[in-house]
Amino acid sequence: MKVVIAGATGRMGRMLVEAVTAAPDLSLSGALDMPSSPGIGTDPAAFLGRSSGVLITADLDAGLSGAFGVGTGEGNLGGGSLVERNLNRWTVAFGILFAVNTIVLLKI
Repeated sequence: MKVVIAGATGRMGRMLVEAVTAAPDLSLSGALDMPSSPGIGTDPAAFLGRSSGVLITADLDAGLSGAFGVGTGEGNLGGGSLVERNLNRWTVAFGILFAVNTIVLLKI
């Protein structure tokens, strides 16, 4: 499963990067953070001494494009940005991930 981590340079984001890169059935396909983050443009797995093949970005379309394998509205995929075309699907996915994170935190 392809995973994009929002807040990749934060404490929880780094824990998720470590978990995703260690899981054989998960693939880190994007990493997002705030434009002011010093981690922008770096590999999110660098703190582990590994290379994930992605760079941390503040650009939502760029950060999410690897997970869905679609462009940003150019060509024959239809109009609108990547976010606009997939917002309903992502809202459900982010809601599920938020719930899972909450459950994990409550168990710690």
